[in-house]
Amino acid sequence: MDDMAKRKKELISFVEVLEMGSYYGQRIDELFGRFGGVWVVDDPDNERKLAEDLQRRLQRARENAGEILALVVELVRFQPWGTR
Repeated sequence: MDDMAKRKKELISFVEVLEMGSYYGQRIDELFGRFGGVWVVDDPDNERKLAEDLQRRLQRARENAGEILALVVELVRFQPWGTR
């Protein structure tokens, strides 16, 4: 798992423990998109494919960063601050 995948997982794990987190975690996961693919063990193109996959994921994260941030901010209003 690369750094970007770890950060995605950490964000979604954090969001999911909050009130309404399962909904918002799912939406954020969709905006990031799925990582990886099917890799053939002895394929000499694996390194190139991995680099291309990383670039696609970075581009998708950049394109959706504003919406992802907006969802996290929106999630804050559903939190029962000081009522527990």
